[in-house]
Amino acid sequence: MPPQGNGNPSLKSAFEKPYVGDVHKCFIEVLDYYSRLENQEKPYMKSISVVQSSGMGKSRMVDEAANLLFTIPANLREALPAGVKTYPPPDVKLRSYFERHDSKSDELLQAEYAILLKCIFDTATSKVPGVVGSRRGVALAAAWAGYLKGGQTVEGVGKSREAFYTEAVDAAETMREMLWKKDGDRLILKGSLSLPTLFEDMSTSAKKLVGRIH
Repeated sequence: MPPQGNGNPSLKSAFEKPYVGDVHKCFIEVLDYYSRLENQEKPYMKSISVVQSSGMGKSRMVDEAANLLFTIPANLREALPAGVKTYPPPDVKLRSYFERHDSKSDELLQAEYAILLKCIFDTATSKVPGVVGSRRGVALAAAWAGYLKGGQTVEGVGKSREAFYTEAVDAAETMREMLWKKDGDRLILKGSLSLPTLFEDMSTSAKKLVGRIH
């Protein structure tokens, strides 16, 4: 939702009103359609842009879809001026991982992103059993979504979501310190490391998570 003055409770309450329509279901259908297209081997080929003005329901659509389909939500919204709030709140810890990248090579950035995704998948795999229990399908998705939304306010995400990304990002930051070397004023990927290997590690972690939730 669009930014408003500090302390305005209407942001959260409006977001949590009963959802009207089935756009979230249409969104899931489009995701399924894209996943079935040919030449979908590379991860970016499965990405979808949802373009609309602020406050038109993009975040709420994804939030509702998460109650039907297992989702790991991420909000990278930039820091707002003092006294200005919006909803839902950003994942500050996750956002910090993408800062100070201007001196890094494209190859190093790809490696860092692969490591981050691997750590997110690993963290989710470790936490899912304790959150969802024996639930499956829609019940599993709803339980996981509720876990990550618990305690969320206009001021910030709840403790569970904050802890989730803190664990994942801390692990990724530890791993990426071993990735780079200096090349003049730039940071580049060490020659002993291979992007295909890092991508394969990421894919393996993703498959483990998929196996855990099905």
